Parts: sequence; structure tokens; C-alpha cells
Amino acid sequence: MDGKRKYERYVVSYAGDGVDQIETIVEGEPVQLVDFSLGGFFFLSKKPFSLGETLTISVNLENRGNITLMGKVVRVNSEGEKWGIAIDLTHPYSVKARRKP
Repeated sequence: MDGKRKYERYVVSYAGDGVDQIETIVEGEPVQLVDFSLGGFFFLSKKPFSLGETLTISVNLENRGNITLMGKVVRVNSEGEKWGIAIDLTHPYSVKARRKP
């Protein structure tokens, strides 16, 4: 783990080929989750989001249900045709979990 990081980061996909992807929706838009930690997410999006904006993130965990989180945009970078968006989850956020039957 990087000495500067408070939480360990877990990589979801390097190439974006969809093989290791977790269905992630941000403000109704599908995005490509790149990595996550207890402190936040990093994803690629066709839509840029504004610094400081609070977003609703929905993650489909397949047979384990869905989780909905609230997070704040802390970094936005151009990544070719997409935008790299970093979300902070370290402040209070709303969680709604739903288990599939």
C-alpha cells in the first residue's frame, strides 16, 4: 500500500475490457469503475462532473444486491475520450442495501 494512502486501494480493471467490471452507475450514467477503497472510488466517465459536486453512486454486486453511496468529487482529469473522476467517501454518506431473493 502507498504510504500516503489512508486506505488500501483495490483495482477492478486496468484495460477497461469489461471482463472484471462491476456495474456502476453515477447520477444515472454508467461508468467504468477502475479502483476503490474504504475512502473512495476512481472511475472513468463519458460525462465530466464538477469538483465539489455530491454524487449518488450505485454499485450492483450481482447476487449480493446493490449498494447506493453518496460521495464528493475531489479530482477530475481528462483521460483521452473519457474523464477520470475521484470520489471521496470519508464523510457521512447514505447507504441503502438491497439483497436479491
